Amino acid sequence: MMDKDTRFLLGCCVGDGTITLRRKNTASLTLRHSKAQLDYLIYKTEKVNQILGRAVTVNPTKIYDSR
Repeated sequence: MMDKDTRFLLGCCVGDGTITLRRKNTASLTLRHSKAQLDYLIYKTEKVNQILGRAVTVNPTKIYDSR
């Protein structure tokens, strides 16, 4: 059975995230949400930072708004 951090990361990937392979051993995770979900996106970003020990930030210019 997977721990809750692994389940969280997998949920991000199959939910509203995308994994992109950058190089042979490097990948990036992109999460997209609407402007209405900015607080939720910030929460998820902070959680990913905590799990991976990295300084990931939110790029507000890339926030999706489909009105």
